[in-house]
Amino acid sequence: MPTAYVTGAAGGLGTAITDALVSDGYSVAMFDIDRSQLQDLATRHGDAVRAFEADVSDAASVDAAVTAAEAAFGPCELLVNNAGTFSVCAPMWECDPDLWQRDVRINLIGTFLMCNRVTGGMVDRKLGRVINIVSSGGVLDGHPYGTSYAASKTGTTRITEGLAIELAEHGCQAFAVGPPAVATAMTKWLVEDGQARTYRPLIKEIFERGEDHPPSVVADCVLALASGRADRLSGRYFLPHEDYEAVIDAADEVLDRDLWALRITGHEKG
Repeated sequence: MPTAYVTGAAGGLGTAITDALVSDGYSVAMFDIDRSQLQDLATRHGDAVRAFEADVSDAASVDAAVTAAEAAFGPCELLVNNAGTFSVCAPMWECDPDLWQRDVRINLIGTFLMCNRVTGGMVDRKLGRVINIVSSGGVLDGHPYGTSYAASKTGTTRITEGLAIELAEHGCQAFAVGPPAVATAMTKWLVEDGQARTYRPLIKEIFERGEDHPPSVVADCVLALASGRADRLSGRYFLPHEDYEAVIDAADEVLDRDLWALRITGHEKG
């Protein structure tokens, strides 16, 4: 039975990913800082799931949690870095520096720490995939008033591409997945927070129009990438609510035209 590690697993998106992976035959180590909520969720799947308290922004906490997961389930074959926060929505000069840096610590540094701890074992075994949950924020637009989230998620997208190149010669892969609007604690905050409603009103409007998506849309995309069918596109960015199967089928074109990757337009390589 393959083993997956999922961070931010106590949230709606992490729970949906966990459920899908268990249904697909994985044992899942669920990581989250909210141990009580995590434990309640983990018990639904019996021996197939174990809960591990972890603060992904703290190296010692990550190491302890991963060490415990390895002892319980064995080494990680699929790492899903889903833990994320959106803590401040305001013009740069009005942002609380602590909240701004919180997003960077969890979204960017947390992803690095998990990859740093887990991917060495994947390289040794020449087997493993990493799926980083990123965002369209900062990738498809400048994302004003959400710079902490955009910077951290865009940085994670770039980490994914660099990691994929580093892993390639060892038979391992990495992918970036940018979810659509999904009802989670984070999007609930964006809908209810006064500053977020002022500066990013589109989020509230999406939910009011019923244009949001169920978490299963993201979980299905994770399963597709975990299956190995997209391995030629390691390092690329996938949108679960778009036709990612068509992207996988068009791998030759994607690689030839260097699509679905972070690039500065107008610059010729050479």
